[in-house]
Amino acid sequence: MLRKDFKRIRSNGIRFGLLVQAMDGLVGDVCYKHMNATTESLEHWIEIGRGNETFDSLPYFLPTVSVDRVDFVSNIRLDRDLRMSAYMMAAKGSTMVVKIDCEQRPAGGDYEKIGEAIFLFLARDKSKNQAYSVPSLKLSPSDDVLMGAQAYELGIMLKNFSMQKAQRDLHKQLPTFEESTQF
Repeated sequence: MLRKDFKRIRSNGIRFGLLVQAMDGLVGDVCYKHMNATTESLEHWIEIGRGNETFDSLPYFLPTVSVDRVDFVSNIRLDRDLRMSAYMMAAKGSTMVVKIDCEQRPAGGDYEKIGEAIFLFLARDKSKNQAYSVPSLKLSPSDDVLMGAQAYELGIMLKNFSMQKAQRDLHKQLPTFEESTQF
C-alpha cells in the first residue's frame, strides 16, 4: 500500500506532487547509475552507500530539465501496491531521456499498467557550468535489439520535439505585428 503521506487530507485522493517527486528520484537514480556504469565507479557507489563519500565528489550534476509527459489511464488506488520501473530510452551528448512505468496490482491479481512519464535530464559540469558528456547507450547481446532501437528513436524524437518547442517559445521570439493582429 502507498505510504500515508501520499494520501490527501479530507479526500480519498493522492498527493500527486509527492508521487512525481518519488518518480523524479527513481529516474535520477537511473541516470546516476548510467553515468557511473564502469567497474571502477562501482567502488565509488559502495562508498556512497556506506556514507564515506557523497555526491559532491562527482564532477557533474544532473538536473531534471523537463517532464514531457505524465499520462495516467486510471486512478491511483491508495489501497493497492504501486510499482514503478524506470529505464533509459536515450543517452546522447549531454542529454538522457528516461521513461518510467507505474503499475498497480489488484488484490490477488497481476500488475496492471496505470501510467507512465518521460523525464529529460541534462548533465552539467560542476566546475565549468557547461554541458557534460554522457556515455552513449549501448545494447548488450541479451537486449531486444528491435525494442532498443525503437526506444532510442523515440527518445531522439522527444528530444528534438523539446528543442523545437523551446525555439517556438514566445519568451524567446515575440510574435510579429501581423501575427499578433490576427487574433
